[in-house]
Amino acid sequence: MPRSCQDGAAETARVVRRRYDCLRAIVTEPREKRALVEATGTPRSTLDDIVRELESTGLVTYDDGVWRPTTSGRVAAEVHADYRETVTDLRAAAPVVDSLPHDTPLGRQFLEGATVHEAERALPDAVVTSILESVADAEQIRGFAPTAFVGFADRFQNEAVDSGGQLELVLAPDLFDLLTGHAAGEGTAETSTVLAGEIPVEFGLWIADDTEAGVVVYAGQGIKGVVINDSPEAIAWAESLYERVAETATPAELTPA
Repeated sequence: MPRSCQDGAAETARVVRRRYDCLRAIVTEPREKRALVEATGTPRSTLDDIVRELESTGLVTYDDGVWRPTTSGRVAAEVHADYRETVTDLRAAAPVVDSLPHDTPLGRQFLEGATVHEAERALPDAVVTSILESVADAEQIRGFAPTAFVGFADRFQNEAVDSGGQLELVLAPDLFDLLTGHAAGEGTAETSTVLAGEIPVEFGLWIADDTEAGVVVYAGQGIKGVVINDSPEAIAWAESLYERVAETATPAELTPA
């Protein structure tokens, strides 16, 4: 990209960031100055400077007494709105995911538009409930766990298969003996496929019916929080990661208690 284009892009980004409220008002509805003052709550003298700056950057035009967005101005406003929404999603997820290693392959595909459940001391079981509700009515559940807690493993497994769901779970090798000894019984074993394999990440993952996916972040002897997303991009990311883990795992029998 030529230097002049880079400079122009940087200037446009700066103006959109600083003057977004005014640009958004014009994109929402072309307005004359008086209506724009009322919509933005900006004094007329200040508004003059703002719209002229937007105009000089090619984001708006003045036509027959009305300020209107240009095509690039409309698109720039949409892009900036998406950016602000993404940053909001990232900030919501930060208390849960920022404890993971810096190279964790958890990106915007999964965090954009996600629902975050952070574990609270006052209601430690609430975050577990969000996981159980996600898998309760699913016909197929796939997932992996690098670490787990016996009580929660039992509840997850029972919830996943009680309504006839099929569970496929990859467990880290050092957890395999611990968790398979806590199977609920023959009915549970018949509907569960357990694999032993290396888990290359420090979070757990589940996918329910290809319609919802979740990430479990651990903390010490408990769960730090859960991030759940049902967007196609998030599910595609989760399925890709799960398949990479499952393809090197070894099938094994689940031993009833």
